[in-house]
Amino acid sequence: MAVKKKVAKKVPAKKTVVAKKPVAKKAAAKKPAVKKAAAKPAAKKTVAKKPAAKKVAPKATPKAAPKKAAAPKAITSPMVKTEVINTIADMTGLKQKDVGGVFEAMNELITRHMMKRGSGEFTIPDAGVKMHKIRKGPSKKRNGHNPYSGDAMVIPAKKARNVVRVSALKFLKEAVE
Repeated sequence: MAVKKKVAKKVPAKKTVVAKKPVAKKAAAKKPAVKKAAAKPAAKKTVAKKPAAKKVAPKATPKAAPKKAAAPKAITSPMVKTEVINTIADMTGLKQKDVGGVFEAMNELITRHMMKRGSGEFTIPDAGVKMHKIRKGPSKKRNGHNPYSGDAMVIPAKKARNVVRVSALKFLKEAVE
């Protein structure tokens, strides 16, 4: 039964890939249209210099307009690992195995930074995320109360330990605003 569940999970992942490919083709179809428009004024420049200069200026403004309209859209639902890998593979043109290999290498790199004698800091480039290891001191045994029942209870002591903290850098903070 576990094998059937794995197969069932792979089928929807393939459907999402198929649904995303036509979007990439539409974007690719738009780019050649812009290139053809750019090639026509070049031919007119050789015929007459003054009219071509007048026509180039109006065509430069429509090119700027799509760049403003091409702002990234917000993703409304959280993605699972396979969706993230498939999306990155579609965006970059890499194979899914290659993208998975990049994540594995990054995992190893982060682990080595956070090890006992590691640097204790790691920044993911161009993502606006910084991880750092801090040392939390021991805490003493103390009295408290159960928030549900209101009964008095004793909170046990904790040993000193290392904790990984993740913080957002300026780039990510500005993107959230």
